[in-house]
Amino acid sequence: MSAVIDLLHDRQIQMLLVLVALSLLIVAVNGVHLGIDFVGGTRIPLTASAPMDQDQINDVLAKLQSRTSSFGLKEVKVRAVGNTEIYVEVAESDSSLLEQIQRIVKEKGTYEGLVDGKVAITNKGIYPGTIRTSTTKVGQYAQWKVEFVVTPEASQQFADTAKGKAHKPLYMFLDRPTDSIVVISRADLVSGTSLSEAEALDLAQKALTREDKTIPVFVLDDWASVKNEINGSVAITNKSTAIISTEAPAEVKKGLTGLGFKITEIEPAKLSPTYSLQTSPTEPYRFVNRWDAVGLLSAPALGSTVTDGTPSSGYLIEGTSQGTDPVTAANTEGRFIASILTGGALPVELTAGSTTTIPAPLGAEFLKWSVVAAIAALAGIVALIALRYRTMKIILPIIFVSVVEMIILVAIIGSFTIDLGGMAGIIAALGVSVDAQIVVTDELLKHSSMKGSAKGAKAKMNKAFSIVVTNAVVAIVAMIPLLLFSNLVEIIGFATSTILGAILGVLITRPAYGAIVEKLFEKEIEEDAEAEQ
Repeated sequence: MSAVIDLLHDRQIQMLLVLVALSLLIVAVNGVHLGIDFVGGTRIPLTASAPMDQDQINDVLAKLQSRTSSFGLKEVKVRAVGNTEIYVEVAESDSSLLEQIQRIVKEKGTYEGLVDGKVAITNKGIYPGTIRTSTTKVGQYAQWKVEFVVTPEASQQFADTAKGKAHKPLYMFLDRPTDSIVVISRADLVSGTSLSEAEALDLAQKALTREDKTIPVFVLDDWASVKNEINGSVAITNKSTAIISTEAPAEVKKGLTGLGFKITEIEPAKLSPTYSLQTSPTEPYRFVNRWDAVGLLSAPALGSTVTDGTPSSGYLIEGTSQGTDPVTAANTEGRFIASILTGGALPVELTAGSTTTIPAPLGAEFLKWSVVAAIAALAGIVALIALRYRTMKIILPIIFVSVVEMIILVAIIGSFTIDLGGMAGIIAALGVSVDAQIVVTDELLKHSSMKGSAKGAKAKMNKAFSIVVTNAVVAIVAMIPLLLFSNLVEIIGFATSTILGAILGVLITRPAYGAIVEKLFEKEIEEDAEAEQ
């Protein structure tokens, strides 16, 4: 009993017990987040517009993973299937969350800001690590902002393009359509505004003007006349797309398809532009400030301070959200745009297919057998330790430290997500932990050639821990390339568990085990030293 009391006063043992208590508290409060492998989930298939080579596949996987991670999703697996399909798998089935994920992953991610039809800025010039979001409540609305810093080259391009354009709109697009036309009804064009059809059409066409790829807008009145107008002014290719309302007449959809267009149907609320009708110090100015159907996020008016030709490094995209919970909507919108900008533009366009459910019963089997494997591993370890040392003074501490280490690892990794790879890493960490404890035990119990029990025990412990630290460093160095450069979530989970196990062992559990064994065998060590004297 006195030995146990003495151990409780040891700093290493105290640290271990505190960490175990915190781990149990975390598990009790937050639970353990299990991955798709164990609880099932939902799969979103994405099809590339063209076959991808290996570099493109790696690029797509890395960018999609970056987008979902920066959005704050708990666990999303992204993996390639052949050279044309990508599977995005998430351990969630909430419809709103799935809608957000689909929106994040299917966007190509090409951002550009236009001033007077000229490109002023693109996402190629943005430093991803500088992207920040914020939300402010303004009455019944909420304003979102996405701020970022650009490269010196991008800053100079913006300064040159915006020079002398005070009060002009900066049209900020995300995935602005290419080789497309917009066919919109008069009612949708002027919805929510006092503008005439001609005024609204003029502003809409200005918003879609770019010096190299302007998107023409056609007002749907008499289909026959609109058809002739399209035929006479648009060069139709096999990639041409017509953006129309979901409520457009079947005759119009059929006619556009007959002309060779692919149809993209948009809900009327998103097809209608929103307009900014403001007055500057010198003259009134009007422009489209948002148009979801064509990817127009916002159109802030340029102030005189950014149009004098002086480069600036910091920029922002902003907009407003409304509804029953405008703050949540604004937060979601800001995070969505930030995640797209952080991940960068994809090398190919992706089309989302129908979602499929990954059955939970299969995951439950994986979980059951993973737990069985962990228990079997622990039982096998106990049997081997019992055969090797044949004393409970060693068997019990090894079991105790091993179980404690598993609890701590499960609490840490389970705070994020434990998948099959992570579970394998935890089991592997258990084996490494026992190996280290055997090294400590054998070194401590060896006959010492040094005089004096304290000095001899100290030398033995130093030698044991030099071996343990070396093994841990080797394991960490071996796992880091897998953690940094692998696009496979399973491998990343295994590497993360292994690295955490090695760090935990060196800093906490191995020293605690050494203190336990040294205290329990203190008498034998002293007798051994006296015998050698």
